[in-house]
Amino acid sequence: MIFTAFTGCENEVVESAPDPLELFYSAIESDYPAEVMEFLTSFGTNPDLGFRTPGSTAGFAAAEYLYTEMQEIGLSNVIMDAITADSWEFIKASLAYTDDDGGVYEMTLASYAAHFECEDEEIALIYAGRGTEEDYEGLDAEGKLVLIDIDQADDWHISWPAYQAKLFGARALVAVSVGGYAQYDDETLGIINNNVPLDAPAFTITVKDADMLKRFIEYSEEGEIIVSLTAESIVETDSTAYAVIGEIPGDEGTEEVICMIAHYDGYFQGFEDNAAGVGTALGIAKALVDSGYAPDKTIKFILHPAYEWGLYNPWFGWGAENAFALINIDGGVTCNQADGIEIHAAWEIADFVNSIGFDVEGGSFARFETIPLTEGFPYALNGIPVLRSGFSGIDELIEEVYHTNRDTLHYLYNEETVLFAQKLYGTYVIELDRLPVKPLDYIAFFEDLADSVDLKASTNAEALIDAVYDAAGAAKDLRAKIDYGDWSKESAREFNSGLFKISKSIYDKLISLTWENEILFYHERYQRNVSMIRQAIDRLESGDGLSAVSEFLSKVDLNKCACYFDKETYSYFAERAPGGSTDLYDIISSILIKIEEYQAHSYLEEAQALEIELISQQKLLRDAISRMTKDVISITKALDQL
Repeated sequence: MIFTAFTGCENEVVESAPDPLELFYSAIESDYPAEVMEFLTSFGTNPDLGFRTPGSTAGFAAAEYLYTEMQEIGLSNVIMDAITADSWEFIKASLAYTDDDGGVYEMTLASYAAHFECEDEEIALIYAGRGTEEDYEGLDAEGKLVLIDIDQADDWHISWPAYQAKLFGARALVAVSVGGYAQYDDETLGIINNNVPLDAPAFTITVKDADMLKRFIEYSEEGEIIVSLTAESIVETDSTAYAVIGEIPGDEGTEEVICMIAHYDGYFQGFEDNAAGVGTALGIAKALVDSGYAPDKTIKFILHPAYEWGLYNPWFGWGAENAFALINIDGGVTCNQADGIEIHAAWEIADFVNSIGFDVEGGSFARFETIPLTEGFPYALNGIPVLRSGFSGIDELIEEVYHTNRDTLHYLYNEETVLFAQKLYGTYVIELDRLPVKPLDYIAFFEDLADSVDLKASTNAEALIDAVYDAAGAAKDLRAKIDYGDWSKESAREFNSGLFKISKSIYDKLISLTWENEILFYHERYQRNVSMIRQAIDRLESGDGLSAVSEFLSKVDLNKCACYFDKETYSYFAERAPGGSTDLYDIISSILIKIEEYQAHSYLEEAQALEIELISQQKLLRDAISRMTKDVISITKALDQL
């Protein structure tokens, strides 16, 4: 690039500074990220299945490898930072069955995180449907393996039936995915994160092997068969795992940091989730270094070891208050089935994400969009503007290979998407680095908050709406300051500190997270409960107990669990649910008993009990709205004063 300048009496041709983005683009490559992805998938505690789990030998070996890679590509201040996390070493798990003719059938299992060790243990195996309380009627599970069917998308995760099996005295649970996830073929093994005590072990088995075992059980005289179980799954609490961190230093004296993170732990080979994310992040780091990019802010690359399991609170050893923004590369970077880019973004940074993303050329994608933040919520809760990589059009892919033995480079790698992912997310890094202040816009947040309030649900809802509209106006004024302000480094740093406090306050005071990881505005939980209970009462008064439970009461907090599992199981999880759970167990049980016994009498007692609970939920809703109104007013003042 050249331009003509007039110096004295003659024209002088002067070369302008090359565009850092173009230099970065020219340094992007596909071979290096692919090598990292492939090598990372080779680490595993289980020789056949993989598993890069926190605190394990494979996890530590992966950390050492990534530490060396960061140094070799030219990152500075590379460290392996020890963090406290539970460790899990899954080494092996298998079943064997010998039929009456002496035929031996050997089956590979995958383990959920639990502590379990045995070698060729002879043990009875029974089949218990979906593993609900009702499914155990007439069965003796004491000391036995329990085989169940599970759909962890439409029904429930493994946690509930695993704990139920423990209460019935089962030695362990063996689950087969009959829907939802792990649907690639009948030889697919898959697991989803669980949250049960370490003495409630669970394994997963393929559809092919489970169907065979079910036939043997069905044809047995006792309704059970004897199998040989071998398993070695070792869990230690409060162990050590290592985050691997490297950086491209910013200007001398800078405190602000742009973070790019990716987790390197993974189930099975964990290619798309998340060796691909790690390879892409390091590919971006290498291209930035190779292009000679000299950032104003420090660009920090953080590869963390315990996202899938083992660390139950977000880790901010790198300093959340200094984070200008955070880009989470978690899948969504290499896929041969995607039809578009679908980035998960916090409300306040979504407009920036869209404005940049639409202009990045490359990739044969039909569309680009942002959707509400999900997995990055812990970072947003701590005041950090966050976006997470993602694709659209991959629902079928998720059903087939997510957290399974099919999540491999061979099945999923696509060179074009890897190149584009580096270009797209590297562009965000450079564009963020160019900005003096965080590109935040809270208008959409307050608009969505206003839309979420049902004016008919609470007598004080209108006051919240008024406060939210005022906040949206203040957010609009703030956006103008951000866009058109004249910033020195000192004034920008002070302003960004104020934005950090506002973001943290917004998420801390106005947002909540459900047991299912659903992000809600704080009042929505109680507003939903009021609506569901009110409609359930109407159904009961019309004599329809079944729909009262299935369509409405099951959607009140964690009460779906109450519909299928015993009270001790429900209570265990309800006590641990964020914000607790409205306890409708006895009411639901009473309704279900009447349905089962075909009793024609009314549900008057249950409706009356729900009326009492409705009054309680209405008060909780009023209190929540009252508190939120005060918080919104306080946040509005902070927006005005910034």
